[in-house]
Formats: sequence, structure tokens, C-alpha cells
Amino acid sequence: MSAPGPAEQVIHHWILTVQRVNGQLETFDGLTPDRPGITRQSVYYEALRLVAERMGVSATATIHFSLGSNKL
Repeated sequence: MSAPGPAEQVIHHWILTVQRVNGQLETFDGLTPDRPGITRQSVYYEALRLVAERMGVSATATIHFSLGSNKL
């Protein structure tokens, strides 16, 4: 029996669809590495902040949020 290798880092893939004030929908995605204390909620707020920054807005309406393992 061989010794186990180093632990593989878990990477999460998120998808966030938001709606602008004018009704336009936009979908974004990204990767977030697993880290101590991470929660589904913390990834959502991190993604929401990043998306708002990319869009140049202070607020959006969330239409859809999905989070899952990036590994198939």
C-alpha cells in the first residue's frame, strides 16, 4: 500500500446572475479556494461584492446563485 499524497485543495465554482436597475441581466462566474471558516454565505457575499465592483454599481438584485465543487 502506498502512502497517501498531499491533500488536494478543494476549489469551489460559483455562478451569480444579477439584474441591473434597468432590468438587464448579467451572469458571472468565478473560483474560490476552500479555506478555514469558509461558508456558503461568505462565498455569496464575496461573489456579490466582486460582481458589483466589476459592474461599477453599488447594488444589484440577485436572480440566481450557485456554488459547487469545481472538480468533476
